[in-house]
Amino acid sequence: MKCRITILIKAVVVIGLALSFLFFPGRMSLHAAEPIKIGAVLCVTGWAGALGTPEMEVVRLYEEKLNREGGILGRPIEVYLEDDQSNPTNAAIAATKLIRDKKVCVVIGSSVTNNCMSMIPIFEREQVLNVALGAGHEITDPLKKWVFRVPLTDIRLTPIMLKCAAQDLGARKIALLHSTDAAGMMGPEALKRIRRSTVSKLLSPNNSTPRTLI
Repeated sequence: MKCRITILIKAVVVIGLALSFLFFPGRMSLHAAEPIKIGAVLCVTGWAGALGTPEMEVVRLYEEKLNREGGILGRPIEVYLEDDQSNPTNAAIAATKLIRDKKVCVVIGSSVTNNCMSMIPIFEREQVLNVALGAGHEITDPLKKWVFRVPLTDIRLTPIMLKCAAQDLGARKIALLHSTDAAGMMGPEALKRIRRSTVSKLLSPNNSTPRTLI
């Protein structure tokens, strides 16, 4: 789990820095000694703490590693971390604080879709890059100018999960249990987007024993 999160955060930091240099050079000082400021809004506490806590640990570890190796383009990096306590309102407040008070050039996070959605208007208005860790397709659909998403969405994962359930596990009746928040509604939305013929093909009889999967 932590290894996967480590790889994810490394990719996020590199992507965020690359996008910052490419699209928003005005925020990047030319003075070699001045640090590159990166913000991170994560669910360190609250109901999503199981996601945000290891993300925070990896961000800190990678910050130390980069600086120990000489930083980026000869400049150290500074990561300003905010805990949104798994609350969308807190996430929006934290994003505003990082942009206006800390003058960060990119913000990583938040850990979950609902919190990412609450911050999007801020990034678009302030023209600051965001690399979201939430998996909701709404984060980047429709496309945003300043917001990018790393994880795959349910739109892409649902056909794979159906295929696994039907062809590998032999399921014929599949129930979907979900919450009614933004993250929970991704599953039903993904199913709606899949053509009925595709679902029928995935659930067609094969050599495995039919079972009900909930």
